[in-house]
Amino acid sequence: MAKPNKASISYSTGKNEETGESITNTLRFHTVIAEQHQTTAEVTKFPVASQKYVSNHSIRKNRKVTITGMVSNHVIVGQGEMHEYGQANAQIIFAEFKRLIQEGVPCVVNTNLGIYDPVIFTNFQTKQEAGMTDAMKFVMTGEEIILGTTINSTTPSVLVFT
Repeated sequence: MAKPNKASISYSTGKNEETGESITNTLRFHTVIAEQHQTTAEVTKFPVASQKYVSNHSIRKNRKVTITGMVSNHVIVGQGEMHEYGQANAQIIFAEFKRLIQEGVPCVVNTNLGIYDPVIFTNFQTKQEAGMTDAMKFVMTGEEIILGTTINSTTPSVLVFT
């Protein structure tokens, strides 16, 4: 059975002062153990006198994505793509995951089943166990958000009352 292997998390880290272009950081992992995808909607219900509910539409909820993966402090021989962040990969990724959640950084999540954009991560879990001090197994959960804007592209019309 094939294992998920594509998941990555990208986000902006600022702008290049010389060119003005956005600088993007991408987190990839030594292995992705699982991806979990959730899409839900709520059906509206209005009670009527006949003791039934009348429904006329549904409200889409934000999609959720959960990535379970692992980062190691060792170079893995034979791996097609080695993403080496330094000698302390687990500590670097741990600090970056905490920052993404605490600062509410909008991210793009690329998975085997699709792209989520933008995602705000809401939960990060890891546990250090005996024999796992040179690696970090983690679970990251985020919600794809819908950004609202206040920009109005039309000019107000003048109403004349007579």
